[in-house]
Amino acid sequence: MINISKIIKWFIIVQPILDIINLFIYKHSGFQMGSIIKGPLMLIFISVTILFNIDIIKNKKNVLYFIILIFFYVFHVKSNEMVLFNLDKNIYSLVKTLIFPIMILVLDLIIDKVEKTDINRALEFSIVIIFIIFIMAKLTNTYEYSYETMKVGNKAWFFSGNEIGSILALLFPFSVFYYLEERNFYRFLLVGMVLIPCFMIGIKTTIVSIIITMFIVFIISVYRSIKNYKSLKNRKFNMLFGFIIILLSLILIYNSSTLEIFISRMNIVYDRDSLITKILSGRDIMLINNFEVFQNYLPRAIFFGIGNKVGISEMDFFDIIIRYGFIGFIIVFYPMLNLLFSIKSELKQYLIGSITDYKKTKYFVPIIIGTSLSFLVGHVVVAPSVSFYLSILFIAFKLELKGDIYV
Repeated sequence: MINISKIIKWFIIVQPILDIINLFIYKHSGFQMGSIIKGPLMLIFISVTILFNIDIIKNKKNVLYFIILIFFYVFHVKSNEMVLFNLDKNIYSLVKTLIFPIMILVLDLIIDKVEKTDINRALEFSIVIIFIIFIMAKLTNTYEYSYETMKVGNKAWFFSGNEIGSILALLFPFSVFYYLEERNFYRFLLVGMVLIPCFMIGIKTTIVSIIITMFIVFIISVYRSIKNYKSLKNRKFNMLFGFIIILLSLILIYNSSTLEIFISRMNIVYDRDSLITKILSGRDIMLINNFEVFQNYLPRAIFFGIGNKVGISEMDFFDIIIRYGFIGFIIVFYPMLNLLFSIKSELKQYLIGSITDYKKTKYFVPIIIGTSLSFLVGHVVVAPSVSFYLSILFIAFKLELKGDIYV
């Protein structure tokens, strides 16, 4: 019998390598192979999963979901037949968007065959692989710029700086709480292995992730220290850990181009020169322009969107509404909402009484950060590599909340 959990583990591990292959092919042929490589692999993974878990097909809710999905896309294309340009690109965009909900749907259905240890080990390997790639690219001076036009930032050998930045933004909080869960040198090393690329890449999302993570660590540490006031050792450790991370961050900022990149990006003058515009790198302006076009195609746009009539604003949730309407939005996020609904009582209990439990928090914080990034800067839900990591974190979080129910 095929071990689905091991397949998931190796599928996570090869993601960074696939991205490097994509960049190599693109540089030597000018042809972007990312989704062409990952798409069939994910299709094979889903097919194997369904083949060895026939109950997935027997589940009426799943069959109904895919039927609704097919009918929606037919109506989406039909209602926009005078709007859509390059139907193949529209299909390509839809496939990228659907990877997130379908992965959550499939993984949730085989959750009893998924092992948390395999997920944790896979994320560990991913951290090590990404770190090695960044260091090798830096040492050999063969790295790619994160911002090619500005000639700044270091995205190593990865195809998209924004996507690998979003992945690092998910892996950093995981590594921090993974270490706090079980304090040993190896796990502390993992924190450093994520932290260094976070600053080398020069993407704002990684900086924001670090700030949010350390703020949460600080709040939890204060709470735990007050709750366990007699444990002087625990308070000293939390303070020392926070000090080390802050010190490392300051050293890395000082010795890298991160601060320069961050400031230069913030000082770009836009037509609407507001703080929000600077923080979002002009995404709000693009979003407003897209909604103005969206309004021209009411009322059908409300239900089925306007496809690729406009470019993306790189704010995933809003882009999905504009491209696929509110029906498409519901279809895309139904599996995620269904998963959260299935753990509503455990989630409520966790938020009220055990949010300081590092075993659960190591998945919860990356999910919160990833979802927030999807709202504000994109490259999460509609980016296959990133959405795959996010879907895995959702499944791991459910496994942790449900405890031994699946064992």
